[in-house]
Amino acid sequence: MDKINFVNKGQPAINDTNLNKMQDNIEKALEGVVLYENASGSTGDITLSETAANFKYLEIFYKRYSTAGEYGTPCKSEKVNNPNGKYAILNMNYSGGDVLQISAEEIQINGTKITRYSDYLMLGVNITSGEIVQHEKTTHFLIEKVVGFKD
Repeated sequence: MDKINFVNKGQPAINDTNLNKMQDNIEKALEGVVLYENASGSTGDITLSETAANFKYLEIFYKRYSTAGEYGTPCKSEKVNNPNGKYAILNMNYSGGDVLQISAEEIQINGTKITRYSDYLMLGVNITSGEIVQHEKTTHFLIEKVVGFKD
């Protein structure tokens, strides 16, 4: 954020230059910094362009991995406050036909790395038959974008 001096030799310094600087500061505070972006998404660990320690929170955008493309590819985002050194859960509920799927995986955010900390787990419940199917250690969520916010 750029510093604004409101007093100039004892006189108020409210002028177009400082008002424009104030507006720029507000816009910078509201806009995030894209730290990672891959439109296809990645199931591996993520390297950020800047350390998570520089940000008040991160927003991680991800989608469900699917080779079949059934019912489209659902997507979601997760916000992590004071992210450096934290663990976070990426999760998603997904309904397709008679099946409700609940999936989750744990990640660790540390410096410039987002590491897949736990395996991706999915529990599927068929509401017609009552059958419960659990899949473990399947492919992770696809992380598409990570945005950092300083204020």
